[in-house]
Amino acid sequence: MATAIETGQPALVCQPQTDLRIRQDLAEQLGITTALAVPVNLDGALVGALMVLNRLDGTPFSDTEEQALMDYGQTVAGEMGGYMRSA
Repeated sequence: MATAIETGQPALVCQPQTDLRIRQDLAEQLGITTALAVPVNLDGALVGALMVLNRLDGTPFSDTEEQALMDYGQTVAGEMGGYMRSA
């Protein structure tokens, strides 16, 4: 979702059929029922986003899961930074 990149904030989609932040054609084609995207920052700069789709039980992602994905994004950013500095 571009929203996480555009705003630098997490984006949660619980009803893709009515949420204009997600492409309807892709939501239908991929069978997306719920989505969560978080920005990935490196040294204060936005470098990308992580997205997860469709919890196995079909329920929306929780605040705890959002925080876990954000924490994972920071881990990824740290690894990217280490790789980029050594290259």
